[in-house]
Amino acid sequence: MNKTVEIVNEWASFEEKHPHADLEEFCRHYLIKSREAKNPELPFQGAMPPQPKIVLVKLLGRISGMYQIYADPALAEIGIRHLGDFLFLNVIYHTKEPRKTDVIHETMTELSTGLLIISYLKHRKLITEHSDPTDKRSKRLKITPEGIKVLFRSYEQMIKIGELMFGEMPDEDINLCVQLLKNIDQKFSKLWHQHKGIPLGEVIEKMKNVDNDR
Repeated sequence: MNKTVEIVNEWASFEEKHPHADLEEFCRHYLIKSREAKNPELPFQGAMPPQPKIVLVKLLGRISGMYQIYADPALAEIGIRHLGDFLFLNVIYHTKEPRKTDVIHETMTELSTGLLIISYLKHRKLITEHSDPTDKRSKRLKITPEGIKVLFRSYEQMIKIGELMFGEMPDEDINLCVQLLKNIDQKFSKLWHQHKGIPLGEVIEKMKNVDNDR
């Protein structure tokens, strides 16, 4: 079948089932359908979650866990204990003398765990801590020259792991994943620490108000 005819037929079928969808949604649908035809196997050996959203959460969680399995020993080779140390160094480097609480929130770390990481990085002389001139109750952090050296060696290890895990994945697919997921990250990175300790029902109601205000 002619490729143009094939795409037109696919569009007609899609439009019939989704009359209000636009061309962008069709392109995503067509790409997913093509990928599934090439690899029809289910993503998990165990029972599949009942909803696509839960499948996505499980898949992201497993990939994140696998990444850390490779990252921790790779970072240990250059004298960093684990991925958390790298994440803190990275945030401190890319943020102009952030407050301790800002780094902990940005890395989505428990307060007690975050303070321990900061203490370790200070002990290793990878970061320094000083009082905030505008708020004496707060402390600000700064990466040291030695910390920058360690961080850039960490980047080299992270690049190797990224290539190991995603090297067979085309760049356009990776960019599509980033585009589809980045809004979720941007939305909840500003809200998650406000929701800690709040029952799920209350969080859902709060999110309804946030969405309605947009």
